[in-house]
This record gives sequence, structure tokens and C-alpha cells, in this order.
Amino acid sequence: MTQAPIHSIPTTGSAQWQAKAELFDYRQAANPVRAGLTEPIPLRQWDPALHQSGPTAVVPLDLSNELGCSAPATSPGLSANFVRIEAGEGLKAAANATSLLFYVLHGSGSLKRAGTPQLDWSAGDLFVLPAGEPPLLTAKATSVLYWVHDGPLLSHLGVEASTARFEPIKKSNCLWTVSNKPSASQFSLFKNPWTSPTHWTTSFKHWSNKNCCKESKSERALLGLAGSTAGKHL
Repeated sequence: MTQAPIHSIPTTGSAQWQAKAELFDYRQAANPVRAGLTEPIPLRQWDPALHQSGPTAVVPLDLSNELGCSAPATSPGLSANFVRIEAGEGLKAAANATSLLFYVLHGSGSLKRAGTPQLDWSAGDLFVLPAGEPPLLTAKATSVLYWVHDGPLLSHLGVEASTARFEPIKKSNCLWTVSNKPSASQFSLFKNPWTSPTHWTTSFKHWSNKNCCKESKSERALLGLAGSTAGKHL
């Protein structure tokens, strides 16, 4: 922070405890999102070529340098990634996270995880897993998945995700056409019934929605994924 403290705590006595302690005027420090304290993050665009070819791998959408936090991170609390898996190959999606959200852009395959029934997935599927063993994703056909988790938040807090707080869930056909929709501004939220009555979210940390939009003469639906704190999202 750049403001000068209004009072410095003496370093005598318990010097090691107090040497770095400072007091600030609450009116100056309560909202640090302004020039000189929290700088804007430049817009970053990733080309589709990032996942259209190449070996089986996790491709992070990493902004950790701009954010000044541990890598990989796309926001202070979330990491977004492409997962490319060649046909007949597999990959473990390992992350210290409370929830792992996957959306299948194209391809098909299966998921195996200790203590969880096997899941078959294909293009348009959205599935969410709680904390636990890294899931093994195996592709029947060359596949690309979009994967979001809250690992950066846990890394910042210095904690380990050790307990599953909700049940795994899957929603099929999340990429839909909207030709019979009267408005291009409609959207739909995906709620996980295993969270709680007060959380209209995919997990305790993620929410997802399907946004309908028009593009030229064709109509398509876009899937939006983002981080959530708590409470209802209507």
C-alpha cells in the first residue's frame, strides 16, 4: 500500500511481533481498488489455436504475472484451463481445489476416480467434482475440455482441500440451439442440488450459466463460467 501510516507501533519489547505492524486510516485503506494500489489487469485474449492441436496436456490460461500471485491463475480465486486429450490417451486433472468444473468443448471419453462412479462424457456436457483424488480423464476421440478450479484461492490461503462438501453432478447438452427462443438475451443457471438451498450455484465456489445470443443469421448458446462467493444468483 502506498499511504503513509497515521501511527507507527513502537518496536520495543515484542519487536518481532510489532516491527511490521502499521495502522492506516480506515477511509483510505478500506477500498484499495484504485490507482496506485490495485492496478487494472490488461485484457488478455487466447487464440483457439491454443487447444486445436498438440499433445495430451493441460493448457493453463495463466495471468499470474499480471496478478502478482502463484501460478497458474486466471483470477485471484480461479484457474481456467484447456485440457486437450488425444484419442486413446488419458490425463489426471490434479489440483488442490474444493471444486473442479469441466465443460466438454468437443470429443468424448470417460472419467474415473476412486470412490466415484465412472462417468461417460461427450461434447456439450458439464460436470463438477468436489475435492478428492485427481480424476483420470480418458478420451475415446480427440477431446478438448474447459476446466476451472479454485486452486489459486487455496494456494493464497495456504490450505489443503481434504473434504468433499458436495456430490459430483453432470448436466448433458449444455451447448444448445435457441431458434425457438423469443429473445436473444435469455440465460439459464445451472444449480447443483447438493450444495444448499441458499446456493443457486454449481458448487460453493463456481456458478455457471448458459447465455443465448445471436451471431449473424445463426443462433447459438454460450456457456459462461465464473467464480462465486455465496448466496443466490438469480
